[in-house]
Amino acid sequence: MIKLRVLGCLLVVIMAIVALPVQAADETSSLPPLSAYGRLPGVEDMALSPSGDLLATVTTLGEQRRLVIVSIHSGVLRNYGLDDMKVRGLHWAGEDHLIVRASSTQNLGFFFGGKHELSNLMIVNVKTGEAEWPLQNSRKVFNASFHIHPPLKADGRWYQCVDTLASVSADAFDLSCIELERGRRRIIARGRRDGQGWAVGAGLNVLAYETYNDISAKWELRAYKSKDVLVSAKDNFGTNSLAGPGRSPGTVAYYQHDARGAGHLFEIAVDGKSAPVELFADINIVSLYYDAEGLLTGVVKEADVPELEMLDAHQQAIVVGTRKAFPDSNVHFISMSADWQKLIVYTDGAGDSGTWWYVNIPTGDAKPIGYNRPEIRSRHVATPSMWQYKASDGLTIPAIVTTPVLANKKNLPLIVLPHGGPQSRDYLGFDWLAQAFASRGYVVLQPNFRGSGNYSVAFRDAGFGEWGRKMQTDLSDGVAALADTGLIDSKRVCIVGASYGGYAALAGVTLQQGLYRCAVSIAGLSDLPIWLRSIVHTRQRDDERYVEQYLGVDSPRADELKDISPAHHAARADAPILLIHGEDDTRVPIVHSEKMYSRLKKKKKPVTFVKLKGEDHFLSKSDTRQKTIEAAVGFVMEHNPPQAK
Repeated sequence: MIKLRVLGCLLVVIMAIVALPVQAADETSSLPPLSAYGRLPGVEDMALSPSGDLLATVTTLGEQRRLVIVSIHSGVLRNYGLDDMKVRGLHWAGEDHLIVRASSTQNLGFFFGGKHELSNLMIVNVKTGEAEWPLQNSRKVFNASFHIHPPLKADGRWYQCVDTLASVSADAFDLSCIELERGRRRIIARGRRDGQGWAVGAGLNVLAYETYNDISAKWELRAYKSKDVLVSAKDNFGTNSLAGPGRSPGTVAYYQHDARGAGHLFEIAVDGKSAPVELFADINIVSLYYDAEGLLTGVVKEADVPELEMLDAHQQAIVVGTRKAFPDSNVHFISMSADWQKLIVYTDGAGDSGTWWYVNIPTGDAKPIGYNRPEIRSRHVATPSMWQYKASDGLTIPAIVTTPVLANKKNLPLIVLPHGGPQSRDYLGFDWLAQAFASRGYVVLQPNFRGSGNYSVAFRDAGFGEWGRKMQTDLSDGVAALADTGLIDSKRVCIVGASYGGYAALAGVTLQQGLYRCAVSIAGLSDLPIWLRSIVHTRQRDDERYVEQYLGVDSPRADELKDISPAHHAARADAPILLIHGEDDTRVPIVHSEKMYSRLKKKKKPVTFVKLKGEDHFLSKSDTRQKTIEAAVGFVMEHNPPQAK
């Protein structure tokens, strides 16, 4: 039985390192400052070493972001400054090496298509304290890792394998493995022009690779040594993929989509002597979980709060027992020791703005070791809940509704906050933007409109051809349905969104009228012909087919694209608009906001444009994220005050 115990001295040193100091609230208000919501979390990530004795964390100390490595028994071992480094994940290779996954925006010049968000890795030698970027000074490969594989052991040494791109003839990825103790890199498999993925197992044994022709849409999975075709399939959208090793040596796991577009996880032996076996057939899978030996041992399954499910019965019992120890929280399993006796768990939800726990299975203790937003007290956390409503054509739309704490639950102002993607979805949990608006007195509606991902194939397909059409009216139908409950005032609504959600915000006051008092677009698309032309220009044929399905067109020249492009309807804008965009955005280039701003100004429409210097599509930096939230909340409060006038 796991007990939630706060007292005890075992991890006092960890608490001292990773907990942010609590700043005083505004003297004129009991509310936390907006900066408490806008800054990066106090703890961005944690990872336990295989023994469970070492803990690595990316945290903020005062105003400085740090990478800290702590011994559970003796305290801080290593401490590194990170500045604005964009950390995307941590994992251990044995007890002596920590792998830090990161990304940065790089301008590769006109020949390579300008700016790209490229991944890379830093290797920390815990014994010596050295932190190195193994690809940085190479003359043979680009300073980027195009895929980072789970670490592996061979001949008693730990290796980190990555996909690299030759700096001279950059037309195919190679599989390179770095011996971590000596820092030596060697290529163990040469790239292929039609290749796009590898699976490598223990002993640096390359198991299989996949090929894909985006013109013919033919996908194949092949055994590496024999080159025999294990699986062949039609794949119009390029969504089939080699996931990695399977449950046992000599097997690989892969995703394959059927004729309806539903994804299935299969396992097959690379010797080709047995038929594929479907794994977790009744589960909609979000991601896979691999153990320290690089073998598939579990999956994260789709739910309003995604849930870890392990293949091993004992490990699954630990998952279930740990989840029961936090009955009122959303529970996320972050990292485990190899023997599953020590866990790092993250919780949020009712009264919890984000807490990191160290769980000791033998003793049954669960102790908090870090807080994401300590300034935001339990009483300030608005609880999100799932809700459903009917669209105008009868389709059931799932949504999340966040209601302000201590507010009068009647005729409140509303923020519609559609997600990006669009084949994505919102989940229950602490959403920093939704919580910021709720703290200022707004109800927040996050519709998982038709076309959203991780529901049924039919629900996704219901969005095909409905971009700017029913995908848009699903949002306003949600406003009407929520108004019918008496919770919100349908005349006091603004729409705010990022990426596709930014597009939806612009469409809400141009393609639609009379619904919203204001719109905030963060990194939103505004000109769909330009967007589709850029996809066609880069010859991403699978992406082109996929996007055209959603847009309901077959060419960037289709007149229908202008019909659903906010930039082409700037004259119809009927509410003030705030545009926020990162200058280093490679997913939705800033030209979309620049064009929207120019056309709105030309039509003498009220518009404000905030450019974020050095920021990417994901608001990865603390200062620009805080600038975003201050601008967005301030703009909404000006045009749609929380108190009715």
